[in-house]
Amino acid sequence: MKPSPTTASTIKKNIAILGAGITGLSAAYALMKQGHSVTIFESSAKLGGAMDTIIKDGYLAETGPNSIMLNDARVSTLLDELHLTDRIIKADRSSAKRFIIKKNKIAPMPYSIGSFLINKILTFPTLLRLAREPFIPKSPNLDDQSFAQFVRHRLGNNMLQYAAGSFVNGIYAGDPEKLHFRLAFPRMHKLVNDHRSLILSSIKTKKLPKDPNKLKKKEIISFHNGTQELPQAFEKKLTQLGCNILTKVTNIKLEKNNNHWTHHFTHHTQKQQQDFDQVIITIPSHRLSSIQLPSHINLKHTKNIYHPPVTSILLGYKRSTVKHPLDGFGMLASLPEKTDILGALFTSSLFPNHHRAPKNHVAINVMLGGSRNPDITKLSDSDLIKTAHQELSKTLGISAKPLFQHITKWQKAIPQVNIGHELALQELSEIEISNPGLKFAGNYRGGISVGDCLINGMNI
Repeated sequence: MKPSPTTASTIKKNIAILGAGITGLSAAYALMKQGHSVTIFESSAKLGGAMDTIIKDGYLAETGPNSIMLNDARVSTLLDELHLTDRIIKADRSSAKRFIIKKNKIAPMPYSIGSFLINKILTFPTLLRLAREPFIPKSPNLDDQSFAQFVRHRLGNNMLQYAAGSFVNGIYAGDPEKLHFRLAFPRMHKLVNDHRSLILSSIKTKKLPKDPNKLKKKEIISFHNGTQELPQAFEKKLTQLGCNILTKVTNIKLEKNNNHWTHHFTHHTQKQQQDFDQVIITIPSHRLSSIQLPSHINLKHTKNIYHPPVTSILLGYKRSTVKHPLDGFGMLASLPEKTDILGALFTSSLFPNHHRAPKNHVAINVMLGGSRNPDITKLSDSDLIKTAHQELSKTLGISAKPLFQHITKWQKAIPQVNIGHELALQELSEIEISNPGLKFAGNYRGGISVGDCLINGMNI
């Protein structure tokens, strides 16, 4: 009797992962659990990519994401396997309240049916226009329109200017006129494509079988010592599993040789090479040019994905010098607002009693730059701090200068899923099909949130 053929899923492979951001770490862990041999190559000295935490003078500043939206059972299970469940801290209930800046003042966006009736952001005509949404036909160009076009068609221009557009600023630091609706918000696109209306879809989907991966209650979380605990936990777990992790790796070159890939690189000034069955590239798209790929592989569209500059500034104040109660997640600038900031997070209110600021002090994380105002990031550090403080003072009633400041500058921040992004996705798919064993993954492909990156890594 002939032995049954071994399936591809049971064959142990030697796999290289280029890049140790959250997607790469998640992929490495999933592959190690399947029994594969994994080597991680990272150009910097630390793992985690943009995710890092600075703790200084009693303040906690995040260099990347300030929190994680926990709404998927797979992510919850992963955190448990990484022994992070007991390290989780949950956002305060007030985080449900989000503020919009309008005419130098902030007011909460409606977050419940009752709050719609007393809100100061959306006018009565805007609410009437919103009530018409179930009766508006589906746009014929739904698959190819910008986010701004989608919102204007379904909800009206005022909803774009004073609500939806602001959140695009907060999520992508992007321009809603350029952002590709279907690719940037695939879940929302599917709802409208399947049910025509956002409001009707919320009713109809309640009758459909529930997604087994969706948690009953979504939570905004972090960890006691900040988001840095996630890459640290990955590193500890991967090391225990026998994953080979190399940092400060440079001069990467890939060659295809028969059924394997040869990876040339420099580690500690020493030139080396290794052969792998599979190579997964998870570095940001703007850094793909740092890898020398075979001449027949052309990443023209992928390398040109726009990453706007963003500056993040954590400012600390005495609680008594800030008039506003800071009772919410944070505030975002409405699109017509003439302000130099994208918005701000009330970090010490988001996770109170968890050492985000010294006692009787508050911490506010201000974001500047993005697609609509990239030049502001060219200011000196002192001018950036001055600008951020002035904008906060106008809206929050701050009467004293900040006692603490920490600046993080990203010259290339969040990848923009703009109109034309479909060309990059098609390019990557074609390259992977014609080059077995080579895969590309990252937040430019499949979602930019921490949760998306974790799940994309698992799916590899």
